[in-house]
Amino acid sequence: MSSSPTTPGLIITLLVKRKPNLTFNETYLHETHIPLVEKHWGPHGLINRTAARVLDETSEYAYSITMTWDSEEAWMKAAQDEEGMRSVREDVGGVTDGEVILIIGKVL
Repeated sequence: MSSSPTTPGLIITLLVKRKPNLTFNETYLHETHIPLVEKHWGPHGLINRTAARVLDETSEYAYSITMTWDSEEAWMKAAQDEEGMRSVREDVGGVTDGEVILIIGKVL
């Protein structure tokens, strides 16, 4: 079975580490950052994205963001888009001051 818009080929998970006085601006995430991500990465094959607040306050992570992509190749094209990558990375500071862990996985 090949990847298609209904069957993602790659999942990227971003985990924001919990710390005392963590800043995470959910309004900015939804109103500014996500539209920026969709503008730059949508044309490259970003299918969907989901953000969640981790309910277990003993977890080392406070937030998770999951992005689904058409394929590994789609993500690689997005990663090679210097302007898009720079814009998205520079904007992360408007969302959080926490450490962000990136996990990239091929869908099984």
